[in-house]
Amino acid sequence: MISFRKANSHAPLPHLRHRGSRFVHFILRGILFLALVVPAGIQPAWAVDTPTLLTPANFSTVTATGASGTLAAPPVAIPEFTWSAVAGATSYRIQFSQDIGFTTKIEFTTPHTRFIPTNVGQFSDGLWYWRVRVDAPTAGFYSEPFAFTKQWASDDNIPILQSPVANAVLDFFNAPAFSWTPVVGAASYRFQVSLNTDFTTFVINIQTLYTTYQPPNKVGNGEYYWRVVPLDPAGREGKPSETRRFIMRYNYVPELLEPADDSTPTFTPTFRWKAVRGAEKYELQYSTDPSFNTAVTTIETRNTTYTPPAAMPNDVNFYWRVRAKSGASISDWSEARSFIKKWYILPVLLTPTNNYQYTRFPVFSWTPVPGAAKYKIEIDKQLDFKDADYYYDFTANTTYILPNPIKAILLSGTTYWRVTPYDGNNNAGKHSETYSFEWIPSSNAPLQIYPLYYYPPNSFPPPDTAVAVQPYEDRTVPYPIFMWHRVTDISTGATVAPAYRIQVDDDPLFWSVDWQTDTENVVAAPTSSNPFNPVPNRDYYWRVCPLDALGGNCLTTSTPVAGPLWSQKWKTRFETSRALAPASGAPQLFRPLDAYEFVEMIPLFEWRAVQNATSYRIQISRNAEFTEIVDDAQVPYPAYAPTRVLAQREQHNRLDFGTYYWRVQANLGGGSSTAWSETRRFQVAAQRDCRKTNF
Repeated sequence: MISFRKANSHAPLPHLRHRGSRFVHFILRGILFLALVVPAGIQPAWAVDTPTLLTPANFSTVTATGASGTLAAPPVAIPEFTWSAVAGATSYRIQFSQDIGFTTKIEFTTPHTRFIPTNVGQFSDGLWYWRVRVDAPTAGFYSEPFAFTKQWASDDNIPILQSPVANAVLDFFNAPAFSWTPVVGAASYRFQVSLNTDFTTFVINIQTLYTTYQPPNKVGNGEYYWRVVPLDPAGREGKPSETRRFIMRYNYVPELLEPADDSTPTFTPTFRWKAVRGAEKYELQYSTDPSFNTAVTTIETRNTTYTPPAAMPNDVNFYWRVRAKSGASISDWSEARSFIKKWYILPVLLTPTNNYQYTRFPVFSWTPVPGAAKYKIEIDKQLDFKDADYYYDFTANTTYILPNPIKAILLSGTTYWRVTPYDGNNNAGKHSETYSFEWIPSSNAPLQIYPLYYYPPNSFPPPDTAVAVQPYEDRTVPYPIFMWHRVTDISTGATVAPAYRIQVDDDPLFWSVDWQTDTENVVAAPTSSNPFNPVPNRDYYWRVCPLDALGGNCLTTSTPVAGPLWSQKWKTRFETSRALAPASGAPQLFRPLDAYEFVEMIPLFEWRAVQNATSYRIQISRNAEFTEIVDDAQVPYPAYAPTRVLAQREQHNRLDFGTYYWRVQANLGGGSSTAWSETRRFQVAAQRDCRKTNF
């Protein structure tokens, strides 16, 4: 028997009613054909019924959490869609659209009567329509559409802010600085910080997968607002959390260390302060204005010390302060301190010695001043240094010789001089004491060479006793060896004195001379027959005068003060431990070099000290075989200065010019000695007969 299902009320065939009889006849013939083909009792598989939609109910609201009056569809508020089965149907087509006419739609096919879309990105929150039809084996008609509202971004599915609490005061973003509860269906979160509650602009706007966030950078001090916005897997925003306020108040103020307040440092100070927690860097300001409105130098540094590269001037009030920076947060300024630089270390004048009466060629020297880049030397005939002959110059050294000899003549007589240090920024320090001397260009007083005038290194008066110069010079010498210039006539250049007398004493007045010798040479040193054993770390003074003959009297003068022509009194110290370490074996000769030539003088002979030597023997000969010995001496130190010249025409008329040989042997005590050293030779040459005719 053939049975017909009632036609779907939504799909009548009204168009057939108005067709011709031929079309009706065609349909009836088809039905007859089916009746003959289909066995009795078998119903044909026409799936023309439409499915009945079940869930979600029409006009349902679907949320992720199942809020009151809504359908729960975690995690993203996309429910399971169900409908009634249609007999014989093998596939269904389900469509979704946000307009009732399904002009734009999303559709899927499924063999089941249940379906959950897997592409979350296709379903935004809002009103949706859906319908289902049989798709196979034969397409049927769509069901009545149902409506539902997808509401993943619901008021009950928002992040609950946990920390910091509302109106919290923060100095750092400690981990975890910000935290909140998870949101059902959220794939990530947008963490937002703004300066205003409407979040039209952002200080921080970052996406994170986590429910905590620690900003990597600090923000500036002030009031801020923060919230969290959940994002679904498609990146669509859900309902934001509540808005909370926090106050960033980073205010770890550095504690200043030095220079101390109202201090008077000698040098341009190094600014120091204590480190503070969380400081990324520090801002230092120093100024001559206590309000820091003008003449301000601002330095940004990651250190807790700073030394200005340019020296500051003396006697100027400076003010300084520091504040810390942590990211964009800035602390309050520290207290302001003040200081005045007083670079008052004075040069100590050395030579010419004060009030010396017989200066011929002044060699100006003074002690170094820490922090000085150069020195200004002033020379004048008047103490006010304003005379017409006033002379000054700058030098980076602590010695000075006038470059113009004519100036020396103009300044002859009583002359005053002083020295002022200048720092690297051309700021002047305090000038030295003023020394005077009598400038006598025709003076025949000897001019000393070695040892240099001694001064204690790194020794400065209070408050600078701890100040040190690096590197520094220590003029202590190992052995008592003395040198000076030969005295010659200023007009003719002829040698004035046939001999000299040197005196050494630890008393600058020379009341009891510790050592003295007369020599025809311009260098002197003790011998075993005329010993001198200076005490270490004791000041000694030495002077030289020209003699009228070896063993005779000092030459004298009547101007400016009548008396013997003694040189200046130079201070010195001796310390044998400063010498080169003794060696073993025969002495190693130092000076003079082999085949060296000297003009009408005999050199100083030097060699390396020998271990356990008690004295040394030196021989000088006219031949290498030492069969014509001209000098044979015993000395306590590894140096020998003959007192008699071998060849000199003037004063002595000795004409033994030519080649000489020398060697040294160390005495080890108990009658034993080392082998002789190597033999070296030197030449003594005659000077051409020429004279200086002008100055």
